[in-house]
Amino acid sequence: MNCPRCGSPNSVTNDPTNSGNQNFKCRDCHRQFVQNPRHQPISEETKELIDRL
Repeated sequence: MNCPRCGSPNSVTNDPTNSGNQNFKCRDCHRQFVQNPRHQPISEETKELIDRL
């Protein structure tokens, strides 16, 4: 499992989330993440469209 922030393959399993998904932690940048997140970040294009509206 590669870290979404730094791309490092050095990640370990961490405690599961409240919804039951397995949590991972990057050993290099210490970010916590799940394998298949339900919520994706909003793209810059969408943010610009919202600002124009």
